[in-house]
Amino acid sequence: MKIKDYINNKINYHAQMYPEDVNRIINVCRNQSIDITVEEAIEIWETYSDDFSARWMSLPSYDNDLFDIIIEYAEKLWKENI
Repeated sequence: MKIKDYINNKINYHAQMYPEDVNRIINVCRNQSIDITVEEAIEIWETYSDDFSARWMSLPSYDNDLFDIIIEYAEKLWKENI
């Protein structure tokens, strides 16, 4: 299997298993006038979950808390990729 296929399979898995979570992450960002793709939302939440040795952490109850986590992990991910 090619790495691209592996990553696409992983993205599709999370998108199918947690569609409400992925949509909420996207909507929380949109409410703050920030565009985020499905792939970015999954990558951010996967990274956050990995820090707790979890496959996929439950999203916090409050949108403000969720947004804070999204921004923290987006900054972390993109700093690593610069």
